[in-house]
Amino acid sequence: MLFSMLLTELEKTILISLYALTQSLKSKSLSEGELLSKFPVRQRKAVKKYLQELVRKKLLKRETDKRKILMYKITDRAVSEATKIIISGARLRF
Repeated sequence: MLFSMLLTELEKTILISLYALTQSLKSKSLSEGELLSKFPVRQRKAVKKYLQELVRKKLLKRETDKRKILMYKITDRAVSEATKIIISGARLRF
């Protein structure tokens, strides 16, 4: 059995959001502003922090475009991790 990475709930949410917004295409990138606009204002600071963590874990690639805007791409590991998260579903807590 393959073990998935230990990710926080917010990291999983960010990963699945990027997966959905890029339509699971590794060649498609998304700007930081576009991604942050999908989260509530009170969470955006935490999302920025966890984006850096996901880059460090090599689940996302960070690059800049010609206008110096931060862009994020998903990696092969991110695609497999996101599909595992989607297949396993949400954990219910009682």
